[in-house]
Amino acid sequence: MKASQSFDKSVLISAHVAALRDSYIMEMATHPVNEVSIKPSSPTSSLGGHKPYTLKQLKVGKLHRQGVVFGSLCVRTLCRKTAGYGRVLINVLEDDDGDAISIHLCNAMEGNGGSAQAQRLFPHGCRVGMKNPYLTILPDGEVV
Repeated sequence: MKASQSFDKSVLISAHVAALRDSYIMEMATHPVNEVSIKPSSPTSSLGGHKPYTLKQLKVGKLHRQGVVFGSLCVRTLCRKTAGYGRVLINVLEDDDGDAISIHLCNAMEGNGGSAQAQRLFPHGCRVGMKNPYLTILPDGEVV
């Protein structure tokens, strides 16, 4: 069973830290250190009326409409450029029950910033609420 399927926080954090290190090396090699103008995307609405879920209550492949998962970001945020989703922010989320999962946040940051800017917007330890959560399985078998 993959760590993401058992919500194993320590394994997820180790994998994330390794990816963060590799991304930082590539980012520093290909981008100048100049600051970039970025801002967080505007929230679409409040969380009022949303049903709270824990990670273990979510079903893979089901959009949990009007649902929300609350938790804390466990590591520094990693920013990846993708073809279809623009910039995707990756972190490990620990829910209020202590379970953890790798999260991929699409459209969470406007502009052309990188991981350093993403870490300022979504710092380690930040409390978040994910509206309408959706779990999927990546081609490598990881649940996100």
